[in-house]
Amino acid sequence: MARRAKLERSLKTFERRVVTHRFGGIDLTVSLCDPVGAEWYDHDSGMLAEIAFFKESGALKDGATVFDLGAHQAVVALQLAHHVGPTGRVVALEANPHNARVANENVAQNGARNLTILHAAAASEDGVLEFNESLNGQVDGGAGTHGKVQVKSRSIDSLAAEFGTPDIVYVDVEGFECAVLDGAGTSLDRIPNWFIEVHGGAGLEKFGGSVDRLLGYFPADRFERHFCRSDEGPFVPLSETGSLEGTRWFFIATRI
Repeated sequence: MARRAKLERSLKTFERRVVTHRFGGIDLTVSLCDPVGAEWYDHDSGMLAEIAFFKESGALKDGATVFDLGAHQAVVALQLAHHVGPTGRVVALEANPHNARVANENVAQNGARNLTILHAAAASEDGVLEFNESLNGQVDGGAGTHGKVQVKSRSIDSLAAEFGTPDIVYVDVEGFECAVLDGAGTSLDRIPNWFIEVHGGAGLEKFGGSVDRLLGYFPADRFERHFCRSDEGPFVPLSETGSLEGTRWFFIATRI
């Protein structure tokens, strides 16, 4: 209760404002409602390396469907929605209640009718799980460092059954990557393009994951695999890497 009260005080005392910046060449109006959002979004930024990769490959195009799992306040989802156009669709999941509310504000302010925000956590199956309430939230791992809230969980298979098989799945789930991929048991091989922020040393191992386990979902005989060590890119073939254990990095898999 004390931790939740501290978070609520932080949100109440923050000076909310609405700003417009260019993200990847797209003008977006964004609500700044907390210190993390202000740090991340109160400035212009270039095109994300994974968006540039999928644009160049032709996967991110008019009419495409994208799942954005771990969408924070939907700033990346809004960029994806711009690229898929009015005939495409982005389905974005965000588990933190505050971030989901701000995400919906941002969607409304930008008139993104092709972007759906779901207040839920991506997981291995549909149900309910505990999520910590830090502003950059994570499935609760039992550390007890933040307040907890129960949220709905959704699997990729369940989302694909409801919204159709996506052309791209974008995964940024703060270490819960392998659990989320476990939830794509029937749809993984049908989904042609994947982007995953791998939180090695920052949550992946805590939830029973590893680099080898993650790569096992995308065997080299069925997927082309690329990586980069920073969000600025560039992505290069995975065969050119050294050890990635215990480090945060970025992964793209495209079905052969």
